[in-house]
Amino acid sequence: MKYFTPELYERFCSEEDQIADAASEEWERQVKGYDRHFKAIKDTLPETLRRFVGEFNLQSAEVVGPAWFSAQTLPWNFQNVILVVHNHNTLVPEHLNTVMFLQYAVVDKPQIEVPLSSKVFHEATPSWLFDEVDVVETGVYSHRILLTNGREIQLKFRDFQLQIAPLVLTTTVNRKTQVQPESVSA
Repeated sequence: MKYFTPELYERFCSEEDQIADAASEEWERQVKGYDRHFKAIKDTLPETLRRFVGEFNLQSAEVVGPAWFSAQTLPWNFQNVILVVHNHNTLVPEHLNTVMFLQYAVVDKPQIEVPLSSKVFHEATPSWLFDEVDVVETGVYSHRILLTNGREIQLKFRDFQLQIAPLVLTTTVNRKTQVQPESVSA
């Protein structure tokens, strides 16, 4: 991560007010810096990636993956990696109770590391904290995602696809279970 680093997040979560306040100010500067950076690269990104960054906030969504997919598992290309994101705590109401499939046509193996060991990160089900998109070279992009367990996922890819599926929710009515589909536009 270049802008939203684990070290900055750790300071932001500090119990010492001076440290947390300074980190909060730094955070605001980083948000502005990343916004400028994204505007500078936006037109070079694939349309689906621009849409994803512009329309979706996955903060607090549970993350599964990355996982390799092949012709034996799904009819996608072998070099595809997928992240599955469960939006049960999303800050965006229209995406509540959905599952998103983020599909990357990767050019390299996903990199997963823990750049900082800290008590602010926990080993519970990993959730999405922050992400950054960048251009590696013409036609190759990167997506870095920091998770609540302290892991940083980096994916380098040529293409990005996004699928959204509503969860089928159940409710009990007159002692019978009824399935109620949720509607979401992708």
